[in-house]
Amino acid sequence: LNNLRNILSKSKLKTNKINTNSSIYKPFKFGKETFHPQSFDEDSFVMHYKMEKGGMVPMHYHAHVDEYFIILKGEMKFKVNGKTIIKKAGEEIMVP
Repeated sequence: LNNLRNILSKSKLKTNKINTNSSIYKPFKFGKETFHPQSFDEDSFVMHYKMEKGGMVPMHYHAHVDEYFIILKGEMKFKVNGKTIIKKAGEEIMVP
């Protein structure tokens, strides 16, 4: 988690800016979601993720990765281990 925070602190995600100069990864849209990969290394993958109002992701599970979110704007509802958690702008959540 500390390594991920170090990566994020160096990224443009904290300032709500997206790296649009990336020549390796381009943003892609899937329904009401937009994914814009920012950087990666052997331990992590950083992506700016935007969901339009009314969008949702079906319940799912990643067997080999955890997801760490920093909410930049608005709010998101997560369901973790059967519990509903709402996070607002400026808040963080680690989803195992």
